[in-house]
Amino acid sequence: MMKYKKFSLIELLVVIAIIGILTSILLPVLSKGRQKAFQVSCANNIRQIGTAAFMYSEDWEGLFPFDYSGDSSIKALTKNGFMEPSLGNWVPAAAQCPMGLDVSADGWKSNVAMNWKFDPKSSFNTGSDFFLSSGTGSSERMVYMDSYNAWDNIYKGYFTTDKIFHSDKKTRIARHQNKANVYFQDGHLAALSGVTLLTFASTYDQKFWRNDW
Repeated sequence: MMKYKKFSLIELLVVIAIIGILTSILLPVLSKGRQKAFQVSCANNIRQIGTAAFMYSEDWEGLFPFDYSGDSSIKALTKNGFMEPSLGNWVPAAAQCPMGLDVSADGWKSNVAMNWKFDPKSSFNTGSDFFLSSGTGSSERMVYMDSYNAWDNIYKGYFTTDKIFHSDKKTRIARHQNKANVYFQDGHLAALSGVTLLTFASTYDQKFWRNDW
C-alpha cells in the first residue's frame, strides 16, 4: 500500500505565499489586458460610425451628417439607413463604449461625441466647417471621439482636467488607461493621451477642430 507524505505546516504556508505572489503579479496584467480589449472594442465602434459618416457624406456632396431636429449626427446616420438603431430611439450599438455610461435607456445620449464645429445650427461655425471633404489638415481634424458624460457632441469647454480625468471612469473622456479614442477626418483613428487633449482647449483655431483650407 502506497503511503502519502503529508504537507507540513511550513510547506503549506510556503505554497499559500507563492499563490499569493503569483496572484498579485497576474491580476494587474489581466486587468490591463481587459482594459486594452475594451479600448479596441470602443475604437472599432467609432470606426464604424466614422465609416457610415463618410458614406452619408458621399451622398450629400461632402456634408457632415447632422439631424436638424436637434438630434445628433449619429441619429442622422440611423434615420437615413446608414446604421441600425439596435439600442432603440435611433441609437446604434456602436454608440455604446464598453467602459462608458449605459446609453440604451436614453434616446439622445451616446458614448461617441462628434466635433461641435460640425454643428450647422451654431452661429459660431462657418460653412467650410460642415464638410468632410479633405482639407489640408484632414489628418489632424477630429470627427468623432470618446464623449464626456455620454453627451453626443464635444467642444473645447469639455477639455478640462476634471472632465478628461474625471474620478468616474465611465464619465471621463480619457477612460482607456488615460487615453481617448479619436477618429480623424482622413479616416485614421488614434488613442490620444489626456495630457495631449488638454492642449486643444485654448482655441478653435486649430486643425484639431476645424478645416484648414
